[in-house]
Amino acid sequence: MVKSKYTLFDIKSEIDLILADSRSILEFNKDELGIIINVWIDALRKKRMLVDINSDNVLVVGDIHGDLEQLQRALHLYDIGEVSKVVFNGDLIDRGPEMVECISLVMIYQLLYPDDIIFLRGNHELTSINSVYGFRGYTSMIFGTEIYGLFSSAFQQLPLCAKIQDHTFITHGGVPSQQIYFHLMRIEPKPKEPEIGPYSELLWNDPDEAIKNFGKSPRGPNCFRFGKVAFDNFMEFHELDFFIRAHQAFSKGYKWFFDNKLLSVFSSRAGPYHNVNPHFAQVKGNDITLISADDIEI
Repeated sequence: MVKSKYTLFDIKSEIDLILADSRSILEFNKDELGIIINVWIDALRKKRMLVDINSDNVLVVGDIHGDLEQLQRALHLYDIGEVSKVVFNGDLIDRGPEMVECISLVMIYQLLYPDDIIFLRGNHELTSINSVYGFRGYTSMIFGTEIYGLFSSAFQQLPLCAKIQDHTFITHGGVPSQQIYFHLMRIEPKPKEPEIGPYSELLWNDPDEAIKNFGKSPRGPNCFRFGKVAFDNFMEFHELDFFIRAHQAFSKGYKWFFDNKLLSVFSSRAGPYHNVNPHFAQVKGNDITLISADDIEI
């Protein structure tokens, strides 16, 4: 497979094709796509495990799961200047029919606007999950297993969380049962395939108003449900005002927890989520506004 010795200039024609029609990626051969992914991997290596966002107008996008229409709506708000940065909070792939188009379009936007387009890792960007829920089979069928391997290498370079200024924390899952330290996450290497421990739990844990601290999770033995006491302890320790996560599908596209300090956002109606009303969250200053994807006209 092609080595990572290329630049944006070398892939300009491919970038233009994908921007014009993201479905054109399906016509690329494995060498063309491999060059782009290698350039992307090089760019992602520069990202820390925790991304610090210094902006007062950020769009946070929940699970996309191969829903190209909702992804394009989110990026449209960036294109027209309604938001200055976009955070994709994990799970771009699996389940939905246009997962390759979605991941490719975000890849191109990240290459063009590396400081403005942020892609955090979700549990479906783990090989143990996307090997089962569609991405591995679909990508390998179209492009071969080498391309799937390159995408997996790229996912291993994705950040796990982000912090907007000093007030809002963003991660795919939830509060881990062991404390994390932001100053360490800014210097530690990113875990390749976290399966246990706090960095894994950032991708997996779920809020539950019925418990106080931590409880067993139906998702498996290495993740947990967390209650208000655990949440408040985390927020107080890190001096945060808000927590935005994804990971769970709610029919209206979002749900508030813990005195409206934790917001769960879901942004797909692809595949099994056809009854969901997809939403995005706009963090502007110290306020959070929910935006229905259906209200965005392209």
